[in-house]
Amino acid sequence: MKKRGLSGVITIILLILIVLISISIVWLFVRPAIEKIVGTNDENPGEISKLVSCLDISFNVGSCDFLGNDTYEVTVRRGGDELQITGLFFNFKASNTEFTIFNNSFVPEQFGSARYKFNLSEETDARILSVDVAALLSTNNTCGFTGISVSCNQQGPQGGGNMIYEPGSLSTYALSWDGTLGLNENIIPMFQLRAWENSNTAFQYTSQPSEYKAIIDRSRYQGINTNISDRCMDPVTQVYYDCIWWDNGVESAKARYNTFLSEYQQLGGELDYWILDTETWLSNWAIGSNKNDPVQQARWRAIQNDPRNVTLFAELADRGFIGQNLTTVHDWQSGDNYLVWNALMKEKVAGYYNELYDVVRQYYPNVKVSNYGLYHWSQQYEVPEQNGHRQYKYGLGSHVGNHQSQDGLYGDLGQITNFERLFPGYTYEPTAFNAFRYEVNRMRSMQLSNIAGIQPWVIYKAWNKSLMLGSDYYEELMIHIALADPDVMLYWNPHSSGSPPANDTEDILLSNVLLETDYFTGFPGKQAIDSNYQEFTNESWWMSDYVLSGASVGNRKAWRFTPDTEIATTIVQLPDSVAIETGKYSIIIPLGVIEPNQVSTIGTWIIQPQGAGDPIIVEI
Repeated sequence: MKKRGLSGVITIILLILIVLISISIVWLFVRPAIEKIVGTNDENPGEISKLVSCLDISFNVGSCDFLGNDTYEVTVRRGGDELQITGLFFNFKASNTEFTIFNNSFVPEQFGSARYKFNLSEETDARILSVDVAALLSTNNTCGFTGISVSCNQQGPQGGGNMIYEPGSLSTYALSWDGTLGLNENIIPMFQLRAWENSNTAFQYTSQPSEYKAIIDRSRYQGINTNISDRCMDPVTQVYYDCIWWDNGVESAKARYNTFLSEYQQLGGELDYWILDTETWLSNWAIGSNKNDPVQQARWRAIQNDPRNVTLFAELADRGFIGQNLTTVHDWQSGDNYLVWNALMKEKVAGYYNELYDVVRQYYPNVKVSNYGLYHWSQQYEVPEQNGHRQYKYGLGSHVGNHQSQDGLYGDLGQITNFERLFPGYTYEPTAFNAFRYEVNRMRSMQLSNIAGIQPWVIYKAWNKSLMLGSDYYEELMIHIALADPDVMLYWNPHSSGSPPANDTEDILLSNVLLETDYFTGFPGKQAIDSNYQEFTNESWWMSDYVLSGASVGNRKAWRFTPDTEIATTIVQLPDSVAIETGKYSIIIPLGVIEPNQVSTIGTWIIQPQGAGDPIIVEI
């Protein structure tokens, strides 16, 4: 009995040993496969970690040019990834072979590019058709090729087909209301000329770069519209009110301008930009639009009966005013007279501030000037203001100095989202895409209505009154504005107020958007492409499910395609074009190439050679 029991124990032990040995043998074969997938440590991260890293990478071939003598030059561009890259693999395809060459001499920096020359006489004597690129990470893992091979231009770089410029100096700047000096090279805080500031403090504000010495006047213009000698009297109540004639106020403001500017110039102060944000309006909304308010009634009577109005009604009549009674402006719902009034008053306000501009340019002839809210419109482009008032029907608008400036492209739609406020029979829904498109259209109307340059006011992304809040339509709007080739953006970013206050993070975000745009378009001679939106229709401007903006620069055309994310959209890179299909349209961009995108999850960059045809847009 005891022997049989001992034999059983030995048998069990032997079986356990056999199982353990078997597991060890199996582990020897399985372990390498598992380590290959999951990795062992940071130096050997495995396929999963490798895959994650490769998803972040943003390399592509920008061009391939035959230089003669079996030599090709390949330009590689890099986006905003922060990975450690130690080298690049180039996959060349010839008519009779395919081969890969490794190069670790140098790697493009973030948002940079590099050119590589290859003599391929030892690899093949056949013509090279295309090339693709893959990156070697510092972990010795190799990412796959991009899958977007670029054709090699057999005519050399001067042929223009695939030639690109290397990223150049910044060309899109924002002059900011507030901000940390020196934080971003392309966002420049303006010197705020307040009442307690003098020419010496302005002169000592030396942090701005050359050609962007900017002052925003917060005080010297004040009183231009409230001078006691300019007031008009209501004949009924005998009460005096601020009036629409500012002659004495202008003369006082001109004297203050002369004092400041002469002192500032004598100190050696430089001045490239003199920016105004006065908002001293004479519209029916500013004077009074409540027909039942007796104080407003008295002010309108004072204007109506002032002896200085001898030409007022003739000027109004020239613009479409009916009758000679200003109560039709006060009672604005009685017809369009209020719109005619507002058109004339825009011109009058601009005229007064242009007298101040004349003073500034006596000291600084090349100064660039604009005033918030003074811009041009036309009957051709039917873009109502934010509450749906069709101001475009009357007048042409006006500007101060040498630039137009829209009243804030901020994405805060008003009553224009009410039924029929945009146009009859239609409701413009309050969505992020519609807010984005509305601001793009306001900018386009301003740009197309007058040859004067534009200095649009923009907001920071976290501003909580914008319908774009929380979406990348903010970044998209900034890109489309930059493609319109503004002189500068004027960036309202108050760090001590606001809803909520702006901060350095918001400023860096805008800076990065401008950097990415300048990567593709930041070169001399940039011109906005407007051929795809010059013709106005309600369908193309207000009801389409995408926005497409472009700029021509050097030997390329850069396009930004932004869809309505509520509608399914497909974008496909074809060998000779980019094909896009939205819910309503089929779009072909001949010879287009999709480029890396870092700052937004919504839009797409598409680059064409300069000689390529215009986008082909067909309604489905």
